[in-house]
Amino acid sequence: ADPHYYGGNMATSTGHVAPTVHMSEYHYDLPDELIARYPADPRGTSRLLVNAPAETQSVIGRAVRGNIKQAGDACYHDLVFNQLPTLLPADAHLVFNDSRVFAARLFAAMPDRAQPLEVMFLAPEHPHVDPSISLSSPAHGQIWRCMIRRTFEAPGAALPLYLPADMTAPAGLAGTHLVVTTLHEEWQEEDEELGVEASVQFQVPDTAAALSSVFTTFGEIPLPPYMRRSADKKDTEAYQTVYASETVTGSVAAPTAGLHFTDAILDALAAKGVTVSRLALHVSAGTFKPVTVPTIAEHEMHQERFEVTRASLQELVQRIQEGRPVVVVGTTSVRTLETLYWLGVKALAAPEGTVLSLELAQWEPYSLAQSLGKPLPYTAAEALQALCDKSASPVLRGATSLCIVPGYTFAVPDALITNFHQPDSTLLLLVAALLRSKDALLHVYSHAVASKYRFLSYGDACLFFK
Repeated sequence: ADPHYYGGNMATSTGHVAPTVHMSEYHYDLPDELIARYPADPRGTSRLLVNAPAETQSVIGRAVRGNIKQAGDACYHDLVFNQLPTLLPADAHLVFNDSRVFAARLFAAMPDRAQPLEVMFLAPEHPHVDPSISLSSPAHGQIWRCMIRRTFEAPGAALPLYLPADMTAPAGLAGTHLVVTTLHEEWQEEDEELGVEASVQFQVPDTAAALSSVFTTFGEIPLPPYMRRSADKKDTEAYQTVYASETVTGSVAAPTAGLHFTDAILDALAAKGVTVSRLALHVSAGTFKPVTVPTIAEHEMHQERFEVTRASLQELVQRIQEGRPVVVVGTTSVRTLETLYWLGVKALAAPEGTVLSLELAQWEPYSLAQSLGKPLPYTAAEALQALCDKSASPVLRGATSLCIVPGYTFAVPDALITNFHQPDSTLLLLVAALLRSKDALLHVYSHAVASKYRFLSYGDACLFFK
């Protein structure tokens, strides 16, 4: 077992144990000019860095390496993403996050400001906590957590929603405004004015109008702050995966590893025999929150909502039992799969008759692994099947704060397709955990920087093996 599970742990305020991981050991320097501010054009032509050394012990890693022409003794292989169908073996099984991004950045017209005030929406609070349900429900009266780029002395401020002069709101939405109901904490971003995280309530003239129509009318695609630009019309399509579900909307940031896929790439994979599962993790703005404390145990992970159908989960169990290697697209998909695994472990370990909870705390798996005496107490198929068997609903909806860091043992993925991540981020630690080596992570990122790969959301992709 990995020593992080049984030694060097820190107790947290929740009573769970967390691995001792010092953030300074995983830092790298990212030159500003390597941050991609626009997507590859056309889609699918991003570069793809495949980390497949000659001595790899991964079965799928060896298969992919065998499909690389003139692989030689190289550890890193600099390819193009649209080569993926020629690389993956025919028995591979892909897992996608098909959550759709909504136009979560609104603006308010304030009499004391020359420029519209930015209001970035994070997650629903009342009457629903699931984003896809909230967006399809009437907007009037809903309360959401958001970030507002100004401070307030007290709750109660009214924020009339803004539209440019050349646009007109539908009759039932004209006059829509927000009321600040609760002030939570300061919101500070580099090079930006001080703001506040707050709860706001929607006040809509047409009380039957769906919330999705409010965001469609007044909203803007929420590009990450590091792009340092406003969204344009092209981003409406570019910052959305081609397979995003029309019925599962709720992300305020794209699951960016999926942005590289095109319909042609998906068709080529299907023609080869590669199978697919879909789930949804509604990505929150917390995904961009840097780790600002010395050790990861001190970091509070953001919570995100997920949903997956029992049918999709059952299909995944079948593919695992068939021995297909699971290739996970994106860190959000990884966190969801691993959350489902540990919820299945909890279902198996719980006394008969226990009501199944579909929420997973940040460090809960580490404590479970320690208490059960094994990094992986059950196989992936066993745990996921148990979750299917004990869930009566056709759709499993829950929440996860899972933080995957070095010392974590993965249950489900055999390989990961992901982008290059920010320094000082939890996503970087997830990749380090998959590679099972701090040096492996830093070496591959050093190669990427030296080779001028494009980084972050609109950047290039990597293919890693467990």
